[in-house]
Amino acid sequence: MKITRDDLKTVFIFGLHLARIDNRFDPFEQKLLAKVAQAIKLTTQEKEQLVKGRVSLQKSLRLLSGESALNLLAKTLCAVAHQDGVVEPEEKEFIHRVLSHSDKPVMLLPQEEWGGYEAEVLDSLAQYQSESL
Repeated sequence: MKITRDDLKTVFIFGLHLARIDNRFDPFEQKLLAKVAQAIKLTTQEKEQLVKGRVSLQKSLRLLSGESALNLLAKTLCAVAHQDGVVEPEEKEFIHRVLSHSDKPVMLLPQEEWGGYEAEVLDSLAQYQSESL
């Protein structure tokens, strides 16, 4: 099943939450999330709504369209956590907590290899952009 714009909004929301979980919003994390926002062509109003809005993460997770969206979410979270070079315990715990709420298993690379997920995420975003033209 194809990844939807709503799926990517959910990925953005979760990525934003993870980036702020350690009380630092690292410029590298910001850059990756900006690429997600750009891929789905978020308007300024949509960004503000997603950033300031109160969203149920559990409900958003249940609304993902399928396994591809869940895998992209997991890889994006790992990539965001790895962006500043240090995966904080809070970040790792959040990722595992998110994935534990899914009824589908998600296999992740060992933590020291999470940096490789950025390229996969960017490839998925590029594919989404080309399909949505």
